[in-house]
Amino acid sequence: MKKIIFVLGASGSGKTTTVEYIESENPDKYFFAYFDQPKVPSEEEIEKQYGNWENWGIQRTNEWLDKIKNKNKDRVTIFDIQTKPENIENACKKFEITDYAIIILDCSNEERKKRLIERGQPNLINDSLFDWAQFLRDEACKNDYIIIDNTELIKKKGFKKVKEVLKTIM
Repeated sequence: MKKIIFVLGASGSGKTTTVEYIESENPDKYFFAYFDQPKVPSEEEIEKQYGNWENWGIQRTNEWLDKIKNKNKDRVTIFDIQTKPENIENACKKFEITDYAIIILDCSNEERKKRLIERGQPNLINDSLFDWAQFLRDEACKNDYIIIDNTELIKKKGFKKVKEVLKTIM
């Protein structure tokens, strides 16, 4: 099995935009996975089926890694994911996946607010979002994950920076 590159970040960090751009440029070079596809369940569905968001994230991560391990053996996977890094680590152990890297995309809270307003999702702006972004920053530092602050990067430069990092970890 080829390497899996997990691209994490709090809402507004640019992870999905970046992964979609890389996919548009290289549709056959990598296998692309999007954690939120086909859709994110409603709050009520999460509570009824999983008990809470944490359990949903763990189960979704496991489902995706099982699918990737069984379907993709010949290409590097770039995975746009929204879960705790610990869930990724545990799922990789469970499925005996050893060749992977975690990249965290980040931006300032002010830039995050601006991006979420521009994309019509101001409802996502709250203290929980900023706490999540800080949690990911802290995890990156504690675990030596790659973190890319794209606050000041325009899209093209941000995409270029991620592609440069991808080259170094493959």
